[in-house]
Amino acid sequence: MMKKLKCLLLAAVCFFAGSFAACRLTLRQDLVRIHVVANSDGERDQSLKLRVRDAVLAELENVSRENLEAALTGLRETAQTVLRRNGDDSAVAVSLGRERFAKTTSIDGVSLPAGSYETLRLTIGDGAGRNWWGVLFPKLSYGSQSCLESDIQPRLRSYFLEKLESARQWVEETLTQARAARR
Repeated sequence: MMKKLKCLLLAAVCFFAGSFAACRLTLRQDLVRIHVVANSDGERDQSLKLRVRDAVLAELENVSRENLEAALTGLRETAQTVLRRNGDDSAVAVSLGRERFAKTTSIDGVSLPAGSYETLRLTIGDGAGRNWWGVLFPKLSYGSQSCLESDIQPRLRSYFLEKLESARQWVEETLTQARAARR
């Protein structure tokens, strides 16, 4: 009986490890990052970058992944309007394409594995400043916060924790039943 239980436990661990690996691979393939790059590291340019980010994310709220490419011109116009309203006549380049990234870890420990990701990039002016980045699809960027700056990402992590907890409960129930059968 214990041998069967060990086999079942090993199978459960393998299943969840495989599911986690598959989810990471799927996430890397389905994920669309968004980067807003400031003209410079100056305080004003960094502030403008955040204003552009907020306006662009608001415009993207109702845009599906399939319609993202069609929205590029409108996003550029939105960004340039924000800049003009704030007395800046910098040009904005908007592109959508695959970019290679090293493993990225945020301040709160959320990380994306190294790999090639589809990326929506808005570059203000010379693009010589720090960038803000988030995850656009699946919808993890909301308003002014990305999954890296809010509590949204832990919801993804909790999915795995819930599955792990379900497996733990199943193992405990199986052990209890096995003990009761031996009596």
